[in-house]
Amino acid sequence: MTSISRRSFLVGSTAMVCSLPTFAAEPENKFDESADVVVVGLGGAGAAAAITAADHKASVIILEKQPLATLRSNTRMSGGWVHCPDKDGNKEELRKYFRALFSAKYADKPSVGEEDDISNGMAEYWVEYTPNLMDWLKSLDPELKGQKFSGPAQYVNFPGAKTSSYASYHLMFPARMGKTSSYNGPKSEATEGEALWRALEKGIQDRSSLIRVIDNAPAVSLILNKDGHVVGVVAKKDGKDIHIQAKKGVILASGGYEYNAEMRKAFLPGPSVGGFAFYGTPYNEGEGIRMGIKARSCFI
Repeated sequence: MTSISRRSFLVGSTAMVCSLPTFAAEPENKFDESADVVVVGLGGAGAAAAITAADHKASVIILEKQPLATLRSNTRMSGGWVHCPDKDGNKEELRKYFRALFSAKYADKPSVGEEDDISNGMAEYWVEYTPNLMDWLKSLDPELKGQKFSGPAQYVNFPGAKTSSYASYHLMFPARMGKTSSYNGPKSEATEGEALWRALEKGIQDRSSLIRVIDNAPAVSLILNKDGHVVGVVAKKDGKDIHIQAKKGVILASGGYEYNAEMRKAFLPGPSVGGFAFYGTPYNEGEGIRMGIKARSCFI
């Protein structure tokens, strides 16, 4: 499958998004809400970001497009596998594997990743953080269990795949594996992505003094000041625009564009509109991507 780099994506998509109302000027009057950090999207990435920000004493507002009572993020719908190499494994071999995994030009493989200045940085973060993921998740909820699977990483021909002490964990709360849906059931029966979500959910609930969730409130635009800096987000709540100030930053964690036919047609090869079967939440329509591209492309 042919893919495009992040740089090509930004350049090629500028014309498509610059006509869309995906950023707003800083309001002259007061914001309706304010926090140190505003997170757009309450999936796995958004939850982890909010928890981490709160652990650094930042106040957080999470904007979620869906109602919480029926929340179905891609994380919650996933198989609940966590990549967590052994902490005492060979870090240099792990670094080789991650660099190959994220690179756009590994050996004779097709271009599937990022330029080196991006992929090498991503690899360093993965080397640093992934061996501690299970410890971090269990710190959120000590009842969470994980069945460990050791062995080569997925791409067995990549350097480091067999020598980096790679491991992954299948998550659950009961001491069993199961394929029966446990969505919105008792936590004691949660498995797979539902188990992962319940641990993250508890992490948010335990930090409720710093984290506030505003649900049924899709983000519609970033708020930029006169210098082009992102200072907040506009969201729709109960049919009205609400302006939310972000004193220290905005994190876009609103997922991909699986259910946006226009973006699939523009950026995926082949029969991208009707020919592919897509899995995950139908709420992933690319709003965060459009907002981020707009803020970037219209000020360069």
